[in-house]
Amino acid sequence: MRRHSLRTLAGIAAAPLLLALLPAGAPAATTAELTGPGLTGVVPTVTELQFTDGEAFRLTSTTRIMISGTDAPSLNEEAQLLAGELVALDQSRHLGMNRAPEIVVGTGAPRPGDIVLQLGTVPSLTSAEGYKLQVDGAVTITGPSDTGVFYGTRTLLQSLASSGGAQSATVLDEPAKPERSLHVDAARKYYSPSWFEQVIRDMASIKLNQLQYHFSENEGFRLESKTHPEIVSDTFITQAELAELLVLAKQYHVDVVPALDVPGHLNQLLNQYPQFRASSTSEGSKVLDYSNPQARALLFEVIDEFAALFPSSRWHMGGDEIFNVEDPSDAGARFPQLLAYAKAEVGPTANIHDGYIHFLNEVNAHLNALGKSHVRAWNDALYGTGSTVALDPNIDVTYWTKWHPSMPTVETIRARGHKVMNFNDGFFYYVLANPGGAYATPRPASDIYTSWRPGVFPNKDWTVPAAQKAQTYPEPSPDWITGSSFAIWSDAPARQTEEQVTAGIRLPLRAMAERVWNPSGSTASYADWLARVEAIGTQPAAADLSTAPALELTKTATATRAGSSVTGVLEEGDEISWQVLATNTGSTALHATVSDDLSDVLDEVSLTGAPTVAITDADGTVVREPGINVAFKRSGTASGQEVANQWGPALAVDGITSGPSGAQGSRWSSNGADNAWLAVELDEPTMVDHVSIYWEEACAAKYRIDVSVDGLTWVPATSVLSPACGSVDRQSLTVTEPVSFVRMQGLDRTPIGGKKYGMSLWEMQVWTGPERGAITNPALLDEALLTWEGLLEPGHTATLEYRGVVTDAGNGSILNTATLSSPYYPGFSVKASTENVLAVDEPTVEPTVESSDKPTVEPTMLPSDESTDKPTVEPSDKPSETAVASATPSSSMISSTPPAPQTIQAASEGDGLASTGANAGTLFGAALFLMGVGVLFILRRRKASHN
Repeated sequence: MRRHSLRTLAGIAAAPLLLALLPAGAPAATTAELTGPGLTGVVPTVTELQFTDGEAFRLTSTTRIMISGTDAPSLNEEAQLLAGELVALDQSRHLGMNRAPEIVVGTGAPRPGDIVLQLGTVPSLTSAEGYKLQVDGAVTITGPSDTGVFYGTRTLLQSLASSGGAQSATVLDEPAKPERSLHVDAARKYYSPSWFEQVIRDMASIKLNQLQYHFSENEGFRLESKTHPEIVSDTFITQAELAELLVLAKQYHVDVVPALDVPGHLNQLLNQYPQFRASSTSEGSKVLDYSNPQARALLFEVIDEFAALFPSSRWHMGGDEIFNVEDPSDAGARFPQLLAYAKAEVGPTANIHDGYIHFLNEVNAHLNALGKSHVRAWNDALYGTGSTVALDPNIDVTYWTKWHPSMPTVETIRARGHKVMNFNDGFFYYVLANPGGAYATPRPASDIYTSWRPGVFPNKDWTVPAAQKAQTYPEPSPDWITGSSFAIWSDAPARQTEEQVTAGIRLPLRAMAERVWNPSGSTASYADWLARVEAIGTQPAAADLSTAPALELTKTATATRAGSSVTGVLEEGDEISWQVLATNTGSTALHATVSDDLSDVLDEVSLTGAPTVAITDADGTVVREPGINVAFKRSGTASGQEVANQWGPALAVDGITSGPSGAQGSRWSSNGADNAWLAVELDEPTMVDHVSIYWEEACAAKYRIDVSVDGLTWVPATSVLSPACGSVDRQSLTVTEPVSFVRMQGLDRTPIGGKKYGMSLWEMQVWTGPERGAITNPALLDEALLTWEGLLEPGHTATLEYRGVVTDAGNGSILNTATLSSPYYPGFSVKASTENVLAVDEPTVEPTVESSDKPTVEPTMLPSDESTDKPTVEPSDKPSETAVASATPSSSMISSTPPAPQTIQAASEGDGLASTGANAGTLFGAALFLMGVGVLFILRRRKASHN
């Protein structure tokens, strides 16, 4: 029950700057300097938001995360995670932090841009998951638990993602329901550990706190068993991989709930133990013969192994779809041994349903003894006709359907004392199904957002009058409704890839998260709410700040003379170029900064042209700058559509690329003709690169892309294509001039079940360049300092190159060093150097004094009172200079990683001066001359100070 009123967000405006409609008398939102909705655009909507007159929050180069010493043990992990997430967000959104935030433990006043995390009581909150967030230059997040503080950081990250900051405000926020879940059928379909990692992070970002992991089914068992490896499918999650996922889930405050269905849905296990099947019929082959003590012992062995792997106190034991409700005959007659078990365990008048409930209670007791105090069961097979045995009331019921009269109502479940979790199959079942199969068309997110609340359960069966069908409890709904769960079921596992599942559940999952956290919070239209979702985007994975980034630096230099490589001494006029290569050898994108001091270079070389930079991928291919989708929300026309007023061409250019969104699903479905077409008119004549079509299951068997400059005359831009239905088809276009129209021209339809329907696609995109590329920042030369900074994707290399012509070949060697750093890793730096010698030897100066016929003039000092002339020194003659140079070519390099590429290097020799044949009468003059030569030599050797 909510104990404080909702004082915020009457709606969100669909505008470039989304603003909350505040209650009368509330202070105006201080959002003028933000670029998006900020705290008003968080998903799910916060329960209370009051704007204040202080300063907005933005990340700065001095941002710190501050926690008190007493709170440090509980909040240090939250601070470490937040630091990595801020770095990742800053790298992707360029929010101005440009470094890893310092984590400060202790006391002290926060500065603008700081983030304070602290534990403490918030009087108006009733949930340990709640928090208070205050913004006034700095952000202070207070929660009664580390989980509450964690959810406060989710709100802050979303505000930063959508707006670059947060308004000056006070937020009070907590969930309406304690259980907010995603169920994943990972038994029929293998989902990789990396997919689960992404899902866990995404769930946490929208404040979901449970992942129900369904690893056993009729068609697969995909979690490693060491006690019974024979029951496991060919592809599976290992126990070591599970352990890593559980660590990540704990970090993100997601409770992983194991789901092992009993006594039904066990066909995969029973394939190895057919003697333990309830019968050999289609119905009984999937059911454990729980009347057999050996079968029960096997089951408990399996449960014991997996119970030890999961720290959660929750466990879902299934209990659904045991006996065929569509078979009117007595189930006891079909399974006589199970009826005998019921009579033996319960009493002589017991029916088969009594024995089944008794068995579930036995499994529950076994799980309770293993520390699983919150056991769950599905609702559909409970409290069957004539059953007198009650299910243990401490078992929570996950209510998913009431499609058959034999299935209990919510009121029946509640009357037996159970807590109920809402798995409403009419809203939350996302099923990988064959076309025409049950749940083949998932419920759109718009319906969940507008029509569902935690108290809305599946309607009663067809035998109930329409006026009595609804099973709905108004908000605030009763506390015995613990929450809700979205559910992925992988009935036809090959129908979608992991990526398609991720895209398909993205919006519906967020709509459920919105309403289970704050059922009445957002009154915005679905379109405006969707704009908020898109403004937030997806939170990138936290950067790992515990280890140095995987960045490598190399540097090379090459020289040419008259088009040939120089292998000896460089001379004036030679051309020389340097290449500095910064490579991301890791698996995540990294921000990198390269600096190169060209002071020595510019003493000897005149640069020709501006320094350049290019980004290449792991194969050495230059990465082009990303293009844009010029078809997005442009005018679309088509040959027709399958149903009038449904699935029109505008839905094929709305940016929604998978799964239904909107009342009819956001896709275009053609009329029933093999030559159906869909065309889009661009905003202006445009050079286009390729087309991406996101096909639905009923795709074209053959098609072609045509282009036009006037919409009348069409030219083929591809050959005839045959796409894979349900996939993305990206096709390069043979376009040599700007076009204004692009058309998908169908040539044949794909039959489904022997029948052809319309061609159907989720989205058609027209791109001006790569869908993912690299925004290449320029290399900047400020006096003698060359710098480049930018984001390097995994495997990408930034190559800086600068060129010049040798202008002075007599000044010795150049020690030229480049440095690579990452601003988010203050302790990280790597250097690479090249020494390039422009002359092997300095000129050897040998002053000589030759005899002459002139008399030797010795300096004479006259007294000052006898003469005003200054003393004069006249050496007998000037020495002659000769320059001698020789070369010893070699190559080496200093690099961060071996082996070192070759570069040009040589050594300087002959640094001394020699004096011969000086006349004794000119000794003083010669000494002064040599002193002058020494000064000149030192000036010419000024470069030594650069090293």
